[in-house]
Formats: sequence, structure tokens, C-alpha cells
Amino acid sequence: MESDNTAPQRILLADGQHLYREALHRLVAQVFPTAEIREALGFETLTGSREFNPDLIIIDFYCPDYDPIMTAKWLRGEFPSAFIILLAALQDRKVIDALLENGIDSHVSKFVSNEELTLVLLETKAGSSSLVLEENGRWGLTPRQRSVLDLLVRGMSNKEIARELKISPFTVSIHVSAVMRYLEVDSRTAAAAKAAGNGISQNHIV
Repeated sequence: MESDNTAPQRILLADGQHLYREALHRLVAQVFPTAEIREALGFETLTGSREFNPDLIIIDFYCPDYDPIMTAKWLRGEFPSAFIILLAALQDRKVIDALLENGIDSHVSKFVSNEELTLVLLETKAGSSSLVLEENGRWGLTPRQRSVLDLLVRGMSNKEIARELKISPFTVSIHVSAVMRYLEVDSRTAAAAKAAGNGISQNHIV
């Protein structure tokens, strides 16, 4: 994985389920090996994390004891410079949109695969915001994914795309998988053909 100074250096994980939080810690450490990672069990320990000054927070706070909108506002007030990912099992898109409008940068279903969560974290590193990934893996293409798709249409290999966009082949492969899932095809060739045939690709590199 490529390394640059945009990667978060202080990451706070907040989830009440110990086993899930432990597995999440391992995954995040693989994506950001140089980052300092701390864990919080809930809001009590979150309050004590102000001095840590995290630049990335991954949290599941959606429970009957807390109003999600007020919690989103509280988090943004407590950690104004952090990128906040809500990793939860929300289904109501109106609630998700309200959370994005009130301090949360991204909502990711708690039932996504490790690969899909890795992609979100990579996009976070690149500075993306307001990403929403649901359980079925459906989301709109990000600017980076559109760039990858444009180069797929041009017939470039993963290594060629990596060189063109100055990212690693590993990152390219994750983006290609996301593009194929979005287009509901099972091959790179089919993705390129469908994108070209439907005017999705505009051969524009972001």
C-alpha cells in the first residue's frame, strides 16, 4: 500500500462489542500501519479522548439510549478536525442523510466485507467525504473510481492504471472490484463495455 502524509496518524475506535472492536482494530492497523490506534467502549471513554485529538474516528453509537442526530452534533463539536465514520446497521436513508448533515462524514453498514471497509478507509486516506456504503455493497462511484473506470475503458491493466494514477496495484484492484459491483458485472471487460455503452465513462481523470 502506498504511504503518504495524508494518512491518519491518530485513530479512535469506539464500539461496545469487544470482539468486533478487536477485529476492527486489526483491520485498521493493516490499512494504517504507522497510526496510533486507541479504543473506546462508549461515550464515557470518548469524553476522555479529547487530548488524544484523533484525526479519524470509527464509531457505532446507534442505540436506544442516544439520539443519533444529537450524538452526531456532539461528536463534531468534541472532535472538530476528525473524519468520523459511523459503522452501524442503519437502514433508514433519511436518518443516514440527517447524520451526514450533522457532523458524520461517512456511514458504512456493519455487515460489509473486510474488503469493502478497506476501500472506505483508503478513500478516507485520499480525503473523500460523505461516503455511504450499505450492506448490499451499493454506492455511487467516487471520483477515484470514475478515474479507474475511465482507464479500464481505455484498456489499461491494473499496473498501468496504478502508474497513471500514482496509487498501488492493490488499491486499483479494490477500486476495480467496487466498479464491477456497482455496474453489476463479473469481469473487467464487461465493466468497460457497459460503461462505454451507457455513457458512464467520460475518459476524464480526476
